[in-house]
Amino acid sequence: MKKRNVYLSIGSNIGDKEYNLNLAIEQIEESMGRIVKISNFYSNPAEGFIGDDFLNACLHIESNLSPNNLINCILKIENLFGRKRKVNGVYESRNIDIDIIFIDDMILKTQSLTVPHPRMHTRHFVLIPLCDISKEIFHPLKKKTVNELLLDLPGRLDIIKVNS
Repeated sequence: MKKRNVYLSIGSNIGDKEYNLNLAIEQIEESMGRIVKISNFYSNPAEGFIGDDFLNACLHIESNLSPNNLINCILKIENLFGRKRKVNGVYESRNIDIDIIFIDDMILKTQSLTVPHPRMHTRHFVLIPLCDISKEIFHPLKKKTVNELLLDLPGRLDIIKVNS
């Protein structure tokens, strides 16, 4: 099966956030594919609900898994952390959150997965770490690079790099 370039966003705002991200990264590599690149970690306020600040990062992995198998692996990893995704779209604090941002230049909309991620272009906490990995990743629907999408957003001073 063909290797796909998969870009993930990961975040945590409960407990030892850095530990949670690092453990999730290990789980991703074990179950989903080879990690090509990891962004810096960024601290940012919770969005859409009241909660502790998040620690976020993005990953580029190479995987031969199908989109359905990728989302199933993500749900298993999140389950290991005790996360139960809400079907009503209500945001809440979580030990780990893993979202598929891109799978190559694929455009996909199923009941369980939409690629590219439908809100990624509005989220600094996704675009900033994605730019760490590659500013030239192209959004197939928006017809812009992630760097161009980031430049389209108003500036933010509350997203802080916590490592390098």
